[in-house]
Amino acid sequence: MIQVDMQSNIRTVFGKGPMRQLRMKDITPGNVYSGGAAPVALQFDTAKLFKNLLFIHGRNAIVTLDIEGDSKGKRHVLVQEIQKEPVSGKLLHVDFLE
Repeated sequence: MIQVDMQSNIRTVFGKGPMRQLRMKDITPGNVYSGGAAPVALQFDTAKLFKNLLFIHGRNAIVTLDIEGDSKGKRHVLVQEIQKEPVSGKLLHVDFLE
């Protein structure tokens, strides 16, 4: 099984307009869902995220998220869903499952 490390930050902005502004700055929003706990909103550097997701595409992989500003610190997650823009293929959103 492949293990990949990714860096992320806690996301503090929500909504359609702020998400578009984040994407224009090459930041991709994401969420981490865990059983019973509240989801954690994250933001990633798009280039690094795309490179890591391309590396694990089609394989079973455990992703270690190093979340800056989170009390838990590192979390071991699986990629649940990747949303892409249908025409250009740009990343829109990523969901992880803890």
